[in-house]
Amino acid sequence: MSTQSLAVTSRTFAFARNSAQGRPQTGQSLPATNDSGGSWTAQTRPATGRPQTAASTRYEGNYIITILEGRGIAREVGMAALDMDTGRVVLVQLADCQTYVKTLHQLHRHQPSMILVPDTFLSAQDRGRAKRTNQSTTSMLVELVREEFQGTPIETIPRKYWNEEAGLEFIQQLCVEDEERAGTILAVSNKYYALSASSALFKHAEVRLNTRFASGSLRIRYVPVEGTMMIDPESAKNLELVQSMAYKKSAHSLFGALNHTYTPMGLRLLRVNVLSPLTVQSSIDARLDVVDGNPLDASKIPDL
Repeated sequence: MSTQSLAVTSRTFAFARNSAQGRPQTGQSLPATNDSGGSWTAQTRPATGRPQTAASTRYEGNYIITILEGRGIAREVGMAALDMDTGRVVLVQLADCQTYVKTLHQLHRHQPSMILVPDTFLSAQDRGRAKRTNQSTTSMLVELVREEFQGTPIETIPRKYWNEEAGLEFIQQLCVEDEERAGTILAVSNKYYALSASSALFKHAEVRLNTRFASGSLRIRYVPVEGTMMIDPESAKNLELVQSMAYKKSAHSLFGALNHTYTPMGLRLLRVNVLSPLTVQSSIDARLDVVDGNPLDASKIPDL
């Protein structure tokens, strides 16, 4: 994947290229060459394809997602997703089961264009570098991810760059100054796997994509998985939530009927809420109160 195809739009957020300013000094440097084994793409079964509608084809997303799994019984999984087109970063940490259904659900929500995992998650055969690794089998999480996301490249990053302290430094340095900044930093301060995933994510953007972000230029948010409904991909397909079963490019789906958005971020937010609707009554009531209390006057807002 070329650097040009992942260029960051200057109108959306600022970044500095080839400059040491605007990033924390972690004392680590990732090799510029792909010593971690390169990328590979699964080809074990026919592609399932991400849902598309006439509206959603305007923007498919450009998320680079890092995934880190704990080795304990709890199966804690941390994720960090960066949209290279808008500068939005989403951090997630959750406890999953053996089928990793929650992790796969989060990946479906953000439509990855590339997935990054530690080099220890791949076997020597998958990496093609048997003499440099003792890993005998590929992680079950990686196996499920590559089966679920056919055609999406998976790259490895050395495990030592998945660093909790470096991740927190990156977040404190790059998070935009707004009313949600303090809450975001507080929420992730004890999320080891999410912080480690964010460290690897920004290292990848810095070294492999030759992109360094200016201080306070990224909208970083921690997204709790509690309080939302988890709808598996098969159910979403059968219910035609984001895609018509009769014709993929048709807008005849719940998402297509509701989509009157004008921006890529608005479109993605609607899609996420369709696939993960709220389950907490207080949150639902708060949204309804906003709608009831703010009627739009078409004469004052002609563009809407």
